Amino acid sequence: MKRIICGIFLTLGMTMESFAKDFDFICGDFGALSSLVMEARQEGVDKNDFMQYLMTKFSEDTFENHMLLRYSKDMMDIAYEIPVAKSKDSKSKVVTTFTADMNKLCSNNMEKLFKIK
Repeated sequence: MKRIICGIFLTLGMTMESFAKDFDFICGDFGALSSLVMEARQEGVDKNDFMQYLMTKFSEDTFENHMLLRYSKDMMDIAYEIPVAKSKDSKSKVVTTFTADMNKLCSNNMEKLFKIK
């Protein structure tokens, strides 16, 4: 995942210094996206249909949208390996846990990448 993050930023011409300042913002978007992805998974939304929805939602040609679309595919691959929970409470716990795990992954990768904190 760390290599993917570095590759995307370098490919899109972002400087490491400017991106390091925004890592909390980026991880916030990453966390919101992870919640959205897992909620869709837990509601039984088809993976391809949901990807089409995200492509429409993030259709504006911006760095952030390109990044979120790229990560949404990887995130969906992980999320769709997790079984759909049976109860509403269980679904909620799965979403909460997945979102927290994705937030932690993002923060840890940013801290290692930029040697922050």
